[in-house]
Amino acid sequence: MTTLVRSTLADGVATLTVDRPQALNALNPALITEVAAALNACAVDERTRAIVLTGAGRAFSAGGDTGWFGEVLAGRRAHAQSEIAHCMETVGNPLNAGDRRPPGARGLCSQRPLRG
Repeated sequence: MTTLVRSTLADGVATLTVDRPQALNALNPALITEVAAALNACAVDERTRAIVLTGAGRAFSAGGDTGWFGEVLAGRRAHAQSEIAHCMETVGNPLNAGDRRPPGARGLCSQRPLRG
């Protein structure tokens, strides 16, 4: 099985890298499941004080993978992107997702207080 999300932890900052660059990190069910699992793992790890979610290659994410949208619209597959949104809202750590600006120009997507 290929790992679609790489994770590192340094100085209290967990960096989650979506690693599907051949598809511009487009979200499909497997990737959504792995991102949600990685966010949940960060939420319970007391060493994690902040999370950076980024993408490998030239794009953070192209959005949803159109290969499975037809199945979602036809009712043959459940829509799973809300799972990531729920995790991002409940993770309890500051979260910076997809921001490739210089550090001084970055904002946080989640305005929760730091743990610790």
